[in-house]
Amino acid sequence: MSDPKAAFHEFLAPRFWLVWLGLAALRAASLLPFGAQIWLGRRLGALLYRLLDTRREIARRNIGRCFPGLDDGAQLALLKRHFGSLGIGVFETALAWWASDARLAARMNVTGLEHLELALARGNGVILLSAHFTAMDLGGRMLGERIALDVLYRPLGHPLFDEVMRRGRLRAARKMFTKGDLRGMLRSLHEGRAVWFAPDQAHSGPNSVLAPFFSIPAPTNTIASRIAAKSGAAVIPFFPLRERDDRNYHLLILPALENFPAPQPEVDAARINALIEEQARIAPEQYLWIHRRFKGSPGYSGEPAMYSMKRQPLYRFVGPRYWSLWLGIGALRLLVLFPYRWQLVFGRRLGGFMHATMRRRRDYASRNIAVCFPDLDEAAQRSLVRCHFASLGMSLFETGFAWWAPLARLRTLGHPEGLEHLHAALERGRGAILLTGHFTTLELSSLLLTQLAPPLDAVYRKNENPLLDEITRRGRERGAQETIPKESVRSMLKTLRRKKALWYAPDQSYRRKQSALVPFFGEPAVSSTATSQLARLSGAPVVPFLPLRRADGSGYRLILLPALEGFPSDDAVADTLRFHRLLEGHIRTAPEQYYWVHRRFKGRPPEYPDIYT
Repeated sequence: MSDPKAAFHEFLAPRFWLVWLGLAALRAASLLPFGAQIWLGRRLGALLYRLLDTRREIARRNIGRCFPGLDDGAQLALLKRHFGSLGIGVFETALAWWASDARLAARMNVTGLEHLELALARGNGVILLSAHFTAMDLGGRMLGERIALDVLYRPLGHPLFDEVMRRGRLRAARKMFTKGDLRGMLRSLHEGRAVWFAPDQAHSGPNSVLAPFFSIPAPTNTIASRIAAKSGAAVIPFFPLRERDDRNYHLLILPALENFPAPQPEVDAARINALIEEQARIAPEQYLWIHRRFKGSPGYSGEPAMYSMKRQPLYRFVGPRYWSLWLGIGALRLLVLFPYRWQLVFGRRLGGFMHATMRRRRDYASRNIAVCFPDLDEAAQRSLVRCHFASLGMSLFETGFAWWAPLARLRTLGHPEGLEHLHAALERGRGAILLTGHFTTLELSSLLLTQLAPPLDAVYRKNENPLLDEITRRGRERGAQETIPKESVRSMLKTLRRKKALWYAPDQSYRRKQSALVPFFGEPAVSSTATSQLARLSGAPVVPFLPLRRADGSGYRLILLPALEGFPSDDAVADTLRFHRLLEGHIRTAPEQYYWVHRRFKGRPPEYPDIYT
């Protein structure tokens, strides 16, 4: 059972002052007219939508997976409505803890109370099965006015807030149990009482099973089955929802579940999840999507957990050293609103400016092109350098377009050619390595590919600027399930063992322990042999991916070639040379689109000249 009430004078230390201030504001809000609370709740939800980056992303992923039939605009609208409902839920919680019985009774509509009364009359107790909807506290308070109720709860870890929550919930409940107090729950049930709990959050351990929720296997707590088997109590579903007019609440009480528990806990878990899903479809904005409901789930088709990407809150990057970068990000974000062809025009102009001002990078590109295209005269080489910088300028706008443009706009720019080769590779059951190079179109073309290709993870190189690194990973996560640092071979192997595709561009210079000297355009270059090693360790087929911006500016070619036969061989250097030759052939079709500003030939042994000095 819950601990005895703590005296509030125990929470007068300065570390509690901000919490007291928030609780005082919440207490005052409970006195406002109901219509004002709904209005303020929506405004609070809009603020939370902007501030809670991590929770917003969790909710976005949950909604995207659970409602795949909705287009991007509809999913975004549902996400925003959900945060509006979360804001309203704050005021609903204040009402649940402090409002008078008469005030709440006027807004309560109950359906099915007879099912609960009948089950209680049998004397074996009732397991009142609910779920995490935003009006959960308010629904419990309203039901507690009708019947004697005990509650299972989970402490939040803050002593003052936990104490206020306990006091608020004890207005409706006689007893409160922590989630581990099964004896207390059984005692209440043996006394013929109703015990209310919501088992729909992700649960791991021996008492968890995988059961479908919105057709996705989700770790599900089997506590209802275990308690029902030990107590003989009836299991009655209970769902509190705010009605569409935002004026009243509907407390739905369903008949007791027949033949519950079943011999297999998986059957019970699937049955409970189906009931919760049914109500979540009725009022999807009111379900708690900000929770990691599928945490620990293998997903479907061998996908990994949905929440594996760790994000940094953007408010951490508000210092003066980030201001200029924020200004650039804001400008790039704004330019996404312009038509695509306009952005290419802007990009060419920006490329001309970069060519004139970025002398060091211009010199790198000039030397790389001179080494790789010795048959061109100096005028042709200079022209190619200018074209390359124009392509670089366009790539900046393409990157912004990839990260922020509506997916419906993006899908009009290109379709994969040879997608059947990737599907055939994945059917072998070993995953697939999607091998590509550093082209200026890579960000946008890779995102386009993910819109029609199977889910994939992407290998990336961490940026030294933490804000730019965070923005880059967030942008790439629009297409990739997970971004994996290039040093994390274990994570790459884990992706492939899950039978997924891994997007990898290993054509930049690497440290010597992970590389070998391999000709690139006939010139020895320090090159990664990781693809060969990764394919050998995983048994995954290697599928080349070669993107190309169309010369007329109409979009992109996304070329997927058949999986490389006989790859890997026993010679990692020969495998890398094979990839280089494939890459060279594609580069020659549009040389300005390769990433020449990188020092591709750095780090060579002393016997080779340093072309960049």
